[in-house]
Amino acid sequence: MRITPRDWRILKQLDQHGRLTSGIIAHENYLDEYQSNVSESLARLQDYELVSKVGPNNYNSGLYEIELRGMAALDVKQKYESEDNEQSLEELIEEWIGQ
Repeated sequence: MRITPRDWRILKQLDQHGRLTSGIIAHENYLDEYQSNVSESLARLQDYELVSKVGPNNYNSGLYEIELRGMAALDVKQKYESEDNEQSLEELIEEWIGQ
């Protein structure tokens, strides 16, 4: 699992603001990023099951929300990035969820 700084910022925005589209995340004073970059990150985060697409129309609304695994990732981020950590992000997330 590879999480970029942009991915972390997206997870934080979804955690703070709830359901958002890639366009809103990119342009509404959240990240100031190109929408295509945000969409790429969201697709990766969805593959990792940290976010999910929600909404009507067979989930083609472009609306995303953070999943429990995404909340766990945010919660263990500091431990994951510490110098003395020997666990993968995946292991830390699973440990957090199992508590």
